[in-house]
Amino acid sequence: KEFNKCGLYDLEGFSDKLIEKQIVEILEKTVEGCNFTFNAECYELYMEVFDVLWVRQYEKFMYEEKNYYRTYMLEAFKYAVFHHLIHQKSGLVVDADSLEWAIKVSLFMLNSYQKFITSKITKDDVIIEADRLKRFMQFINDNESKSGFGVRAVCRKFSMKKEDVLTNLRAIRIHDRKFKTRLFDMLGEKNGV
Repeated sequence: KEFNKCGLYDLEGFSDKLIEKQIVEILEKTVEGCNFTFNAECYELYMEVFDVLWVRQYEKFMYEEKNYYRTYMLEAFKYAVFHHLIHQKSGLVVDADSLEWAIKVSLFMLNSYQKFITSKITKDDVIIEADRLKRFMQFINDNESKSGFGVRAVCRKFSMKKEDVLTNLRAIRIHDRKFKTRLFDMLGEKNGV
């Protein structure tokens, strides 16, 4: 199957019935009405990490959005419960190992948010990119029927690597279904996305 058609694992595809059974047990586990709590070590770990990371990394770019920092960090408690469940730990008390893993997930999201904030894409940048893409499409329309036309010609015209041309072609195919070009064949994918 194509990757984008497999958002969930195909449990019928598992050859190991024990693994299949364990996955089904985890996915079907009822947590409604369960009140998970966190041990004292979790509180200490969370407070220390919250303070240290704020001062060392996030304060300088998130000071005006400090509530976002708290919100992302608090997500760690939810992910810790998830970790507790998938590792089939007994009871309703979540331990520091689960919270430590969950904090890493929260930090991954915070780092992604940091990259988003610091990228500083402006409206003008979007307009320039849209104009460049229109010129890209116009060049293909004007030259596709000419002898020797192909990805190499597009690379030379726009000073792009082949991978960048293919990325632009994917974006065009997704967002402008009316645009047709034989260069789509270079993507090696079936019609559509």
